[in-house]
Amino acid sequence: MTRPRTPRLVAVALAVALLAGACSGSEDTSTEPSPSASSEDRSVTTAEVVPPTPEVGACYDLTAEDAAATSTDAAPIPCTDRHTARTVAVGERLLEGDALAQTCRRRVARYLGGDREARRLSRFTAVWFSPDDDAVTAGAAWFRCDLVAVERSGVLAALPTPLRRGVLARPVARRYALCATAAPGTDRFERVTCEQPHRWRAVTTVDLAPADDGAYPGVRAVRRSGTPACRDAARRISSEDRVRFGFEWPTAEQWDAGQAYGYCWMPRG
Repeated sequence: MTRPRTPRLVAVALAVALLAGACSGSEDTSTEPSPSASSEDRSVTTAEVVPPTPEVGACYDLTAEDAAATSTDAAPIPCTDRHTARTVAVGERLLEGDALAQTCRRRVARYLGGDREARRLSRFTAVWFSPDDDAVTAGAAWFRCDLVAVERSGVLAALPTPLRRGVLARPVARRYALCATAAPGTDRFERVTCEQPHRWRAVTTVDLAPADDGAYPGVRAVRRSGTPACRDAARRISSEDRVRFGFEWPTAEQWDAGQAYGYCWMPRG
């Protein structure tokens, strides 16, 4: 999932009330303020408005819009309830941009288990959050890595209950594999979890070489490079003389986001 990188997380809604309380006066009409009392009041107020650091293992009922944001004020819910996100890692420092994205992708990958191919062929993915500007000013310094699963475009799937480390090695992972409603390249094509009604499934991926300058090589090049490999993979899987398959190559935008590979698809057997 690609997201803008100016990460912040709203964690407290009581800051204004706390600050207002700090400004309220007493019945003492003395014109000589006590420096020590003022200093103590300020330190107490500052400590109270610092948002708490998220907890590893916390569960949330996030929407796809929530997951695409750089911060969230969603409250955790019991993991026995239906939930769409689980915090699998928390860091006690601020990270931004590529450093945050790469860190959370690595930590979520370790939590999922399996190899790179298994992760590519699943609908599990990583999202990440940090404190917002107000929280950082108050003293918050952390980042949070969540695991989510994309059911279909714009919709998150409910995560397994219970969700355990190494989920890609468990039978439940088949429900979160990558399938589609129609053949790639057709109008009705939509990626979905294999738990949803589907007609095609992704069976493997093909790594693609960049252009000489490292940039996206172009549609013609990635199509010509990946199609024979997909055909060979389909023939190894199918016992039919005539094999149906489809190759979905990455767009330039997907390539720039890190997807330097294409998907090989076959009809549901």
